[in-house]
Amino acid sequence: MWTCVRGVVAPHTQVRKWDVLLVRSPDSIHFVAGEVWLLASFNDQQPFGVVSLWDIESNDSAKGLALWRKVDNPVIVPFASMLKPVIWSESRAGVIRTLTPYEFRGMLGASMP
Repeated sequence: MWTCVRGVVAPHTQVRKWDVLLVRSPDSIHFVAGEVWLLASFNDQQPFGVVSLWDIESNDSAKGLALWRKVDNPVIVPFASMLKPVIWSESRAGVIRTLTPYEFRGMLGASMP
């Protein structure tokens, strides 16, 4: 098993340990946000990350802002499902505000967990 602090998930897109990023949801239409805890590869298989996925609180797609409840919910995510790291801030204890990149603003739906 190999671990790293930085990984290339797409051309011109890198993620680092502790980044907040968008992850493609299982329906492949929407996304969720989460924090990267670990980046690794095992026996030359597809690289993956352990990402703590968060719960959505609200979304303002016109402004490109979303609020997420920070929870410890680690899952294994293949690099192919990691979309892009985002700009974020902690707006209050346990609540993270993210700036949604323009190309993803219509993808955050009400059906998200």
